Amino acid sequence: MAYARSRFLAPSTHHGALVVAALFAVLAVAWEPPPYESYWLWAGVPDSRLPGRGAVSVHVGAVAWHGETLWFQAEGAGPRAFPGRSVTVVFRLNGLPPAHELVPLLEAQARRFEAVGNRVAGVQLDYDAPTARLLRYRDTLGEVRAGLDPRWRLSITGLLDWVATGDEHALARVAASVDEIVFQLYQGRDYVAELPHYVARFSRLPFPFAVGLLADHPKNAELLERLRRERRLVGVHYFLRSSAGPDREDI
Repeated sequence: MAYARSRFLAPSTHHGALVVAALFAVLAVAWEPPPYESYWLWAGVPDSRLPGRGAVSVHVGAVAWHGETLWFQAEGAGPRAFPGRSVTVVFRLNGLPPAHELVPLLEAQARRFEAVGNRVAGVQLDYDAPTARLLRYRDTLGEVRAGLDPRWRLSITGLLDWVATGDEHALARVAASVDEIVFQLYQGRDYVAELPHYVARFSRLPFPFAVGLLADHPKNAELLERLRRERRLVGVHYFLRSSAGPDREDI
């Protein structure tokens, strides 16, 4: 790339250095990328609740592992097109199946959304892994990542307890085995109690992360102002709630 040269007079070396430093400070602020935005579209929430921007993470059903058998309960409206949006296919896990059983299901559902014209970014696992068993979860995730088609990202939801009381080494290994962790800051219709305590812990995380917020919550502006100070925050996922019917309590 060619740059045009210009001549200028600097009153002094010190003054010139201050001008350059100030210019770079302005550019740094102007070009600082905001966290990306995505929206969880859970079963029972109409597509009309989606705003006009952002990626979408679509809940497609629940997975259970009972008696050496993988069970999948499809939920929601099924594959449909989301023009102009990046799509992530979300699975709720009730139990932790072995990777060789889980991966074919993940890929089959992702392909169904591709078949109707979507740009599928990846899959997401919504599993409440016990904090004391993070290393076991990490082992399964590593096998899922190795078996999953490399063109798709592997995302997981994360519990705040992992950050507050979990082993830092184990959590770092979980993060290294996936492409994204989204820590959910809410439960049911409101944010968790002692939220500032949990948010303060994010500064200790040695890896990039995203957070899950409640869409249209009155505390969001204040919360986002605090979260944007976290240099490793890369994304914000908003959980859309239906105007009718019960909210999802255990996402």
